[in-house]
Amino acid sequence: MKSKTLELSLLLILLTTLACGRLFAQQGTACSGGIEFSFANPELVEWEGESYFSLDVMACSADSDRRLGTGIVLLNYNPEVFGYSVRTNNNVIVTQGDLVLREPFPFYYFIINDNTGTRLAITFEYLFSAGNGGLLSTTPQQLLNIKFKVIGTGHRAGISFEQNMMSGQQYWDDNATLFDPVVALDVENSLIPSLPLHLALTITGDVVFVSWDQVSGCTYSVYSAVDPLANEWQLEASGLTEPAWSQAVEEDKKFFRVTATGTQQ
Repeated sequence: MKSKTLELSLLLILLTTLACGRLFAQQGTACSGGIEFSFANPELVEWEGESYFSLDVMACSADSDRRLGTGIVLLNYNPEVFGYSVRTNNNVIVTQGDLVLREPFPFYYFIINDNTGTRLAITFEYLFSAGNGGLLSTTPQQLLNIKFKVIGTGHRAGISFEQNMMSGQQYWDDNATLFDPVVALDVENSLIPSLPLHLALTITGDVVFVSWDQVSGCTYSVYSAVDPLANEWQLEASGLTEPAWSQAVEEDKKFFRVTATGTQQ
């Protein structure tokens, strides 16, 4: 029993450095007219060993047969989480979404710049003739995916559109006719959770007790695996509000990890 306790505790603590919280996904709704931008699918992801906050920017239109031309997305963000001037400091990754991605030839060219120290400007230039641009629908489609490198945790993302500056900048694919109105009111304000630190594990009889430090504003999930290298983690509990969990365990060897999940505001 003693050797089992040490083995479980060791991997539990090592996995703490890899655990990152999932955020509640926010999905776009049907459009009301003109062109509307929204956010979807916020989550924390690992990219080349670093933690990033991934988010989709969506676009839609209630008007039929509207095709997207050149436009710009301006995003404000919280520097406590992402730092300042994310483009200049190489702390942001932008990829084209399904709405504008064309292969093998690109129909859109993306230009990414810092508009201010806490605002990112993403220009999408349409390069072809009218009638070939991305066809908008009443259901939001992915315009782009953006990944902000996480510099600090325990704060809210604070991501919002700068609607006033985006209005008058969104064109049909003739690159002459403007969308009107331009609606960009969505806000992504999920809490970027800190890692659950100081995990501890004890065994009393056949019951495993797991505890960790409280992470403000978060709920917790506990996962287990017989073989952690197989990447087959099973969810044991979710939505926990207290920094502790216990369960009877029959296996001779079992591994656990804990994630903190930030809430939206």
